[in-house]
Amino acid sequence: MLCDNNLRHVLLVSSSKETQIINYKNQNSRFMFNFGDGAAAVLLEKGLNKNLILETHMISDGQFAEDVAVYGVGCKNFSKQKDIKFKDKFLDVRDIKNMKKRLDPITLNNFNKVIAESVRKSGYKNDDISFIAPIFMKRSILMSILEKYNLTEENSFVLDEYGHCQSSDAFISLVEGYKKGRLKEGDIAVLLGAGTGYTWAATTIRWG
Repeated sequence: MLCDNNLRHVLLVSSSKETQIINYKNQNSRFMFNFGDGAAAVLLEKGLNKNLILETHMISDGQFAEDVAVYGVGCKNFSKQKDIKFKDKFLDVRDIKNMKKRLDPITLNNFNKVIAESVRKSGYKNDDISFIAPIFMKRSILMSILEKYNLTEENSFVLDEYGHCQSSDAFISLVEGYKKGRLKEGDIAVLLGAGTGYTWAATTIRWG
């Protein structure tokens, strides 16, 4: 939109439907049991001096690329589609203990890194953050993030009734936070995301 003068409006659509590939009998994938199906749509308008999208910062760590997958499908198995075992049609974790051993020490730090960098690149300071719209995550991790920025649960929205709708989470958090009066005119809000692979991302917006 910034580069093409002909682009005045863009409709961003996000949807996720992964519950059908969760095997609830597989304890290795239990951290995915909270997955929900959901969708969101956001209209962007060039030149609209309202709810300004500022800067994004992302971290991607490819060492986790094959830790979580539907192992029976994809380009690696294209020639073996007829021989896929039932268990390989669902999301699975190859080695849960090994993944957690590598992931747990860096997750919280990476969330805080992308938040701080997104805010800094947007011309603001950490103390300016008024609201965090997170993906669905462990409450303990979210509380740790909020505490770091001197915020409480009143400065966010926990997706307890929605589950983890993947890329739609932050949009849902933003809308629900606004409905509850937690997001006010002039607030600096940060949309927070993460995904298997693994990636962490944050986008700063100035609300109102």
